Amino acid sequence: MRAPVLVTLTAVLALLSSASARFLDNFQSTPSLSLQIDAAGQTFVSQLLSEAGANAQILGGERDLSVIFESVSLPPGRVTAEVTGGALFISVNTGTVGAGGIVWDGVDGSGNINFNGIQPPVDITAEGYSRGIITNVLSDLPTVFTFTVYSGSATAKSSFSFPVPGGQALIDLNITMSDLVGNADLTQVTAFQVSFSSGNSIDVRLGPIEITPDLFCGDGLVTSGEECDDGNTINNDSCNNQCQIVTTTTTTTTATQAPRTQAGAKALERLEKGAKLTAAVSRATWDILDRIMNLLQQWRTADENAFEVQPELLAEPQHCKAQTRRFATSIEASRIFRHCVELSPGRLTAEHWDLILCNLVAWLEVTGDGVLVQALSSQACLLMESVAVCFEHILQTVASGASVPASVTKALREWQDFFLPAAAQQVLALFIQACEQKALSTHVDSVALAVRHATPDLVTIDYFPVLLHGLAQPSVAVQSSCYSLLMKLHSQRGFSGEQLCEFLPLLPVDKNKDSLAERGSMLVWACFCSYFKSTEQEQRVDATTELSASQNTENLMSLVFRYIPQEYRNDAFDSALHTVFPIWDNFSLDAECMGLLAAHAYSRACLGLPALVRRWWTDAASRQEAQRAEQFTMRVLQSLVAEEELRAVEAFKDSSEDFKIRARKAAKEVAATCTIDNSTLELTVALMPAHPLRNVSVTCGARLGISAALWKKWLLQMTTYISNQNGSILEAVLIWKKNIEKHFEGIEDCTICYAVIHDTNYQLPDKKCKTCRNGFHAACLYKWFKNSGQSSCPLCRNLF
Repeated sequence: MRAPVLVTLTAVLALLSSASARFLDNFQSTPSLSLQIDAAGQTFVSQLLSEAGANAQILGGERDLSVIFESVSLPPGRVTAEVTGGALFISVNTGTVGAGGIVWDGVDGSGNINFNGIQPPVDITAEGYSRGIITNVLSDLPTVFTFTVYSGSATAKSSFSFPVPGGQALIDLNITMSDLVGNADLTQVTAFQVSFSSGNSIDVRLGPIEITPDLFCGDGLVTSGEECDDGNTINNDSCNNQCQIVTTTTTTTTATQAPRTQAGAKALERLEKGAKLTAAVSRATWDILDRIMNLLQQWRTADENAFEVQPELLAEPQHCKAQTRRFATSIEASRIFRHCVELSPGRLTAEHWDLILCNLVAWLEVTGDGVLVQALSSQACLLMESVAVCFEHILQTVASGASVPASVTKALREWQDFFLPAAAQQVLALFIQACEQKALSTHVDSVALAVRHATPDLVTIDYFPVLLHGLAQPSVAVQSSCYSLLMKLHSQRGFSGEQLCEFLPLLPVDKNKDSLAERGSMLVWACFCSYFKSTEQEQRVDATTELSASQNTENLMSLVFRYIPQEYRNDAFDSALHTVFPIWDNFSLDAECMGLLAAHAYSRACLGLPALVRRWWTDAASRQEAQRAEQFTMRVLQSLVAEEELRAVEAFKDSSEDFKIRARKAAKEVAATCTIDNSTLELTVALMPAHPLRNVSVTCGARLGISAALWKKWLLQMTTYISNQNGSILEAVLIWKKNIEKHFEGIEDCTICYAVIHDTNYQLPDKKCKTCRNGFHAACLYKWFKNSGQSSCPLCRNLF
């Protein structure tokens, strides 16, 4: 029963995509284009044949056929590739290490891919391309088929891999846009590549590769928005030219128009609208998918281990073929599950959900290094991504008060209680393992897509070093997932200065790097600023001192304002300026997404390191950078910074009746009143326009019982603290309060900083000189000894 199921699954995908198509390559060549290598040693040969004119069926007008021969253990070794008769043939002899492939890059090359070759670039999501890429493949031996698209560079790529089982019938492949995993811009494709790989022999045939066009009324397929499609646009038959059924007095309900209650229909409509599905699905198409799901359900009922795979048996000759077939069937089933979840989750029964979720967790537990294992792991991760996104949108639907089918409610509860924690734990382990490797694996992007749904409690401090260095990895998906997980870790706990210092080696900006590396630098900067705000004041000072000694701040701020656009809409930056940055809504290297990320990094710096940003703006920024920073801050950012400062004041709770602090939102001020020994002191801190680039204004109200000189000294301390220390206004006011309390307790000021409470470690001046009896803070003394090169008292100059 297993083989018929595999054929049925692939046939369904072909059915869903069948329509007239244009070719990526029809593999016609007269005479045949062929390459053959029989020599030992590492060899790379490339040859091309350009076709032009009205009948050309090669996208970009050119193809490069290539073979590579590395070594042979059982001579004679041979690698061949041939384009003839509407097919591509590739074979590698037993015992030979080699491979074959084909590239379409629009340029007459010598084997190397021109990643920016096809000009103008091809938009494979636009009308005429958007439904996917179809082909067929036949292999006598197990091998892996990989289809890759590039958009301008070697790193901007997306790929789809499929393990082709040996000894099977012809397999139809339908590669949809969602199957292409990576960071390529599918609207700007400049090169295509197909390759086959195996640990041993290869003997494959690849049929013509077609890019299927969008469906339309009159193509004979009932699709979204159509009630019928009879293959024409004639208006006087039962199906009109808008593909709507023309009702007559003799019309009856057909079998495909199963009646539904009005309430049930509305609930289903709300669910599908709330889930933001990738495509609406016609009733006829769903009937096909439903039959396949029921068939798979019957299969598992008959054999509980129907989808169980054992990677260790792939190395055993007597089990290799059977296990390869099981892997291929499981991968295809995973793709079908994903299509069902994305197309119409409301139509899945409770039994269907159970089948999908149980197999999802089981497949994620399969680990190993083989290509089949990685291909299954990649598809399982993509399935988890689809399921997680589906349930997130369903939660939003439920929160809005809309009802959903009982089967979906039950599946949602089971997903939250069991399947999500189990799946997330497996995916997190896979992701950490992939990031620890020297080179990222080909399936890491699909793992990165899934791991973003890991719950915060699963992200432990042990993962911190790996995730931190993952921000610099050459993958948009890996960078985004590492940032997402680091922010989840940040939300769970406080951090030490040791972890804060681990950021510092990653902060330098290499001006010769590409935009992907610069994206990583901005994520490191944004993450550092968020973590900085959560550490103790004394540890912040150590990190700031080290940061100030380098030019990292200047280089990072210049990088940020290179990407922040000069023209922008305020509403476009609303989400970018908050702590929980929607990193997956900005999953690209285009100018808009990089601009939003730069704005997010700048907002984190203004909230976490305001004094450092102010110093850069005053002393180091170019005139153009300073003008743009002030303009952006005043128009977009200053309200957010003020809101954060005032929210912290409102959230502060103090049980003392002698101290009151309140936020005045309308005036953007913080007012504090302190009453000690019948003396009342009032202080107002006002945020200036373009704060934090411009310093606050500190004024005093009542100061009964306090001399003007002492009050002036306290105001100077407050202004100095806010200007030079990377702390909040609330922290400055609390230090001012402690200084006042200790002064009235009779404790003398430190004669170096003229404050009772140290502004970083909050210590008292308890280090006294034995000669002059003056008191000092330990930190102030250390700084004095270090800068002066002496160990004498700052006042009497005797040995301390």
